[in-house]
Amino acid sequence: MMGVMYMVLIRPQQKKQKDQASYTSSVEVGDKVVTSAGIYGTINHMDAESVHLEVDRDVVIQVARAAIMRSQDAPPEPAKGGGMLAGLFGGGPKASPSEPGDDLPSAPAPGKRTNKAAGDGTPNGKNKGGTGKQRPKR
Repeated sequence: MMGVMYMVLIRPQQKKQKDQASYTSSVEVGDKVVTSAGIYGTINHMDAESVHLEVDRDVVIQVARAAIMRSQDAPPEPAKGGGMLAGLFGGGPKASPSEPGDDLPSAPAPGKRTNKAAGDGTPNGKNKGGTGKQRPKR
């Protein structure tokens, strides 16, 4: 049982970490990359622990070298939706709505009024969106 757990869970994760470490160490100045935060940029300068990315004309940010995830040219990895343990941990493909309209937002509970004048659907006319009149501070 432990061998199966190792082969299914631990070994693929170690391989992925090894591949990521080799990619991070192989990037060079001028490479177009994407960070783990989703920032697209071109490597402008590199230190031992950080990378300077040019994200726009004359806009350079400094990020950790480990934050570089992939090249802009490489397609992003698709999310894995299945697997042996997908049902146990909430993975797997999303179920499609069984009835038309099931994917629409639900209506307010019976007896709850909404602010139809503002059109924001907040209960009891309390407008939390910042639109409309505000009471003066006392």
